[in-house]
Amino acid sequence: MEVEQLWYLPHEIMVVILCRLPVKSLLQFKSVCKLWYSLISSPQFVKMHLNQGFRQRERIMLSSNPYKVVNPVYFMDCSGFYPLERIDFPLTDTGCTHLVYGSCNGLVLIIAYRNSKIFLWNPFMRECREIPSLPNKPISNCRPMYYGLGYDSSTCDYKLVLFIFDHVFASSFESFVFSLKANRWKKKIGTCEYNSGNYYTNPATLVNGALHWVMLDCSVHSKCCHCKVVYFDLADEKLKDMPLPDLGMGLGIEALHLGVLGKYLCILRLERNRVSRYACVWVMKEYGVGESWTNVLNFTYNEPSRGVAPFCFMKDSEIVVEMKVKNALLAVNCVSKTTRFIPIPIRTGHAMPFTHVESLVSVYGGNGSLKRCLKRKK
Repeated sequence: MEVEQLWYLPHEIMVVILCRLPVKSLLQFKSVCKLWYSLISSPQFVKMHLNQGFRQRERIMLSSNPYKVVNPVYFMDCSGFYPLERIDFPLTDTGCTHLVYGSCNGLVLIIAYRNSKIFLWNPFMRECREIPSLPNKPISNCRPMYYGLGYDSSTCDYKLVLFIFDHVFASSFESFVFSLKANRWKKKIGTCEYNSGNYYTNPATLVNGALHWVMLDCSVHSKCCHCKVVYFDLADEKLKDMPLPDLGMGLGIEALHLGVLGKYLCILRLERNRVSRYACVWVMKEYGVGESWTNVLNFTYNEPSRGVAPFCFMKDSEIVVEMKVKNALLAVNCVSKTTRFIPIPIRTGHAMPFTHVESLVSVYGGNGSLKRCLKRKK
């Protein structure tokens, strides 16, 4: 009798209950009946589930050593920073280096060098697919590249963005945008007054529906090269400038890093002198408004700056910063300015931290026919 009464539960209440459940449970519940399968698989429910418990299901994703064949990914709680789950990397090609370069609404961007392949992965859905190759453009870490993955709310489409510069100080670049909905690349050739300034691949910082990077401004209007923050608007697909606070760029500047604290874009500026290294964190309280930049934290540190980036707020007014410290992250208290180390299961030299949210978003963009077609090719 109790089982029969369940089916008379109002549809709206049933949806609200299901939206609060984790992905693992929902995947199991798809086998309960055709009604639940249809509901949980629908784009409307996927979107509601994502929005309903976004903060509750937000995690820190730590990708371990990309040079190992077995490369586990750890998901950690944002508030207490304790381990929640370990998921093995979906790719085990021993001839390639697989690196994580972004996360958006549960989708993870993976770049595989040597064989020039790009993958999208949803760890909790256990889905992974290869993105169609760039036409006549192999991926190489010998040229400056900028990657990013984001969601265009104006078209309800996930987009993968790639900028390729010919060399470090080139002002011209090629931009490629892959639409998950259309399953194809678009190519544009553009010029800008910025340079990459290094040979590293540069993952984007995703905030407010735009992808952000740090570049060098070496234009004729500048007396010397200095750092700039640019962003790619996913709606109009244009590269634009982001106003910066007065960072006091002196000769001691060591690095400038972008991050996301809560929902805000933030900048971590690092300086050094003969005695110590100094860091300050700025947060943009109102997106796109230069006057809203606020200095929230200043502290000293003794670790090398490579790989340093702020990437989450913790309870008790702490900011977690990645430092090149063995098996630990650095937490800095914004009020007392005290620091403490947080142990993690892998070395931070390979940690690659990203904020990740557990979701039902498919790597096929909700395109069932595309999913069936790709599976038949396998």
